[in-house]
Amino acid sequence: MQSAFAWTDDNPSAASQCVAADVNDAGTVAENCKVADASTAYVVLSGNPAQLAPLSGTPGGAPCHVLMINNAQLGHETVAGWCQDANLVKQGVVWSSASPGSPVQLLPLGGLLGLGAAVRTEVTGVSVQGTVIGSSIDANSTGTPVYWAAGSGTANALAVPLLAQQTNCVASYISNAATPSVVGYCPGANGKASAVLWANVSSAYSTLPVPNGASYCVAQQINVNGLILGNCVYGGDTHRAVVWGTGGTGPSVLATVMVRARRDPLVRM
Repeated sequence: MQSAFAWTDDNPSAASQCVAADVNDAGTVAENCKVADASTAYVVLSGNPAQLAPLSGTPGGAPCHVLMINNAQLGHETVAGWCQDANLVKQGVVWSSASPGSPVQLLPLGGLLGLGAAVRTEVTGVSVQGTVIGSSIDANSTGTPVYWAAGSGTANALAVPLLAQQTNCVASYISNAATPSVVGYCPGANGKASAVLWANVSSAYSTLPVPNGASYCVAQQINVNGLILGNCVYGGDTHRAVVWGTGGTGPSVLATVMVRARRDPLVRM
């Protein structure tokens, strides 16, 4: 039977060493290539590659690096990554797949200027609606979890409970629900992380319960139905996958695979 599929070379003209970073359900690809030995980001929409433009003030117009693409409709995707700014500092950037020549810089809290302003941003996730999450990082490398509304470069701090600290909390994933939730982790007691859930980008986080016997947990992903996947650490540095239900109920520790010693077929017992 003849296969209907074949390998194709999607490298853009003049580009080499291309590596796909992400692909969505519509088949739109975000990829990174070398062009004149500089890191250059591309989006491949319906088989047509287009360079994702760097920030206008970047000396030499490079480098940029794409990290992810959301699952919006074909031609309406948000592509997220980073570019160096005029000071050669990596900054979070988003592009629309329909307008690859118009990057939007994701500014840190306080903007790029002003007393107490942070200095750089990092992207960790993007929802189907185009809301981006990540970190705003100050000159001491202290991060604050933030979100940027779709199409906006203005950072908004994710809320914390009364008397809690934002410092070095990490927003790791945003769901594709109509009202997206965010999961991540924050520094907890004795220097151990606490898995956390923001029910929406405006709500304070809640701490997810730790399974019996676990030392601490981090939350890593959340799906459209609100199920949360994470990782918990037990004594002896043993890691177990854990699922929390909608709203952080549970958790359920996933069973491990039993590994049996291999028996040599030539040895009789």
